[in-house]
Amino acid sequence: VGMTAAGDPVIDSGREPRAHLAYRPTRSDYVRINVALIRRSNAAMAVGTFLTVIGGVAVAAGDLFAVLSGVVGLAMLSGYLALPVVWYATRRRSDLMLVDVDIDADPSGLSITSPNASNRVRWATYRTVRETHEAFLLQAGVGASFFVLKRGSPPARLDAFRRVLRRVGLTPRPWTPWPRVAAVVVGLGAAVG
Repeated sequence: VGMTAAGDPVIDSGREPRAHLAYRPTRSDYVRINVALIRRSNAAMAVGTFLTVIGGVAVAAGDLFAVLSGVVGLAMLSGYLALPVVWYATRRRSDLMLVDVDIDADPSGLSITSPNASNRVRWATYRTVRETHEAFLLQAGVGASFFVLKRGSPPARLDAFRRVLRRVGLTPRPWTPWPRVAAVVVGLGAAVG
């Protein structure tokens, strides 16, 4: 994929796909993405449901200290459990987290460059890619996900990034609710059983 004078990708079927994206994440970006990740976590849904039900039952029985369990459970279910962690991390190390990021993607991997670091990651590192309205979430299957923000990138560049992902077998998939529904049922079963 070549680039026009404006920096937009030009589709050329004779070459390997390439994409360049650039963005500067904000605290709000980190909050929204981490809230979305927690909301989509089966473990967070099961544990959040369990804590909410147990907390509610204990409060109904007169144990006011159990309100804490219910609050933590609701924070997990809503995803806002991430809020204090993200706020603390971005406040403490904004020089690392709130900086310009350049992403260059091609079939061999992903180059991530910021003022503080440069890294090249092979696509085999990632197991799945989820696409939300705000970002591409690249998931390794364990640990934290890496996100590539869409904000600030023209549609042609986002399409070029999707082409690279498809070329390497990581077709962006939307989230499905059924695993989370099952996790809530497991949490309810554990709380009631």
